[in-house]
Amino acid sequence: MQNEFPGDSMADRIIEAAVLHLEECRNDSIELDIVAQRLGVETDAVRSIYPTQDALEEAIGLFGVMRLSDWMNRELVAAPDEPGGALAALAWGYLSWARENPRLYMIVTRPAEKNEIARRYDASFVPLICRFMGEDPQQPTRKLAIARALISGLTQLTLAAHFDLWMKQGGDLDTELRATIEAGVRMLLTMPIED
Repeated sequence: MQNEFPGDSMADRIIEAAVLHLEECRNDSIELDIVAQRLGVETDAVRSIYPTQDALEEAIGLFGVMRLSDWMNRELVAAPDEPGGALAALAWGYLSWARENPRLYMIVTRPAEKNEIARRYDASFVPLICRFMGEDPQQPTRKLAIARALISGLTQLTLAAHFDLWMKQGGDLDTELRATIEAGVRMLLTMPIED
């Protein structure tokens, strides 16, 4: 379930080799030569599909966005039908996917100036989070940014291996992460926001 590589075309095989390289080497960069070497082909074969490292990274980012979206959708389908259930499931899906795919997550969330795909994908959450929070997407309150900060912040804190410094003592990491998400969602849903 982790990556579910799509197929056997050369483009798919290149993406798979690049992602596996990222995971195995604990590396954040992808060199076309290394990907070609992993595939047992000439670098020109890789360049014929992805002419530059940026083009390959964009394709990997799109691959990651699709996998992240699929993971979150699975969590949403299983979400409890209660206030905040969908938002908590979305946050847990995002966080748990990032924990399972930390190197791919780094590619997906690179700064927007290098990653327009990530910016468009992040923007696609706006109406979804508005709906889960009962917000008007045309006039959202600051709760929207707070919700996004909750999701991103917990993810970054967890990936940096610092969440344990802040969590309830004696707790299990997964239990405490879920409880923190649920508490954050409850606070968001009940807090007043002034203009």
